[in-house]
Amino acid sequence: GSYKPGDFSGIYVTIGPDYISYMMNAVIQDLKTLGYKNVRSVSSSYSPSSSEILIAMRVGYNSSGSNYDFHFMRYNQSNGYWYHKPGSTAVLKYMGNPKTTTWKDEFYNNGKWYINNNITYNSTIKYVVYSL
Repeated sequence: GSYKPGDFSGIYVTIGPDYISYMMNAVIQDLKTLGYKNVRSVSSSYSPSSSEILIAMRVGYNSSGSNYDFHFMRYNQSNGYWYHKPGSTAVLKYMGNPKTTTWKDEFYNNGKWYINNNITYNSTIKYVVYSL
């Protein structure tokens, strides 16, 4: 199924200017509810230990501001790349550094790579780390 931040912890996430902060708090509570350990917010310069999983999250709006979306990336410590899974697309290696690159809505369809320029993820980037 498709889950939204807050689904596991029962938190309703308010959509608005500070949505990224509400969303990060809901994600932290979800991860704790699911039994993950040492769940916490960290800075962009945080370097995870070998037993930790680092994720980045961001919110974006379409060009008219009428529709929002959220997006997550996961850091792979073994190769130093970030990975993400846009919509129904397979997991993709992110081209570029999510800390410095504008996040666009990218996806594969019938073996071709596309960018949907209608949505840009431009909120503050929040980072959460946790361990299994």
